Amino acid sequence: MLQAVCDNQIPFRYVLNDLWFASAENMHFVKLDLKKEFIMGLKCNRKVALSEADKADGRYQWIDQLDRPEGTTLIIYLEGVSFPIQLIRQVFTNEDGSTGVRYLVTSDLTLNADQIITIYQRRWKVEEYHQSPK
Repeated sequence: MLQAVCDNQIPFRYVLNDLWFASAENMHFVKLDLKKEFIMGLKCNRKVALSEADKADGRYQWIDQLDRPEGTTLIIYLEGVSFPIQLIRQVFTNEDGSTGVRYLVTSDLTLNADQIITIYQRRWKVEEYHQSPK
């Protein structure tokens, strides 16, 4: 579908998707083939290196093992991805009062934490639109 959107010259800058579509292959396709940026949710058990040297040596750790304050960005090297990406940890409150943690990554290294969250929230409005006819 993304290739068809590009072929039809429909302008867009970011691909936004949840963790179910956040494979290394999809990241490569968006960034390298389509020449677009992405913001994607990641599962907490994805492996990351904190430097190119760590990546080269195979020193990875799970995202949820990183001791990162909420709302701060970090450049990481995701296992299986050939370019650096930026990570943010977002804590949110559910309707029932419980809290959850969302890990977001972007290929756009120029964004700050607020911009990443704001852009990613647009994804939900699209999802709500597609669910409304049901």
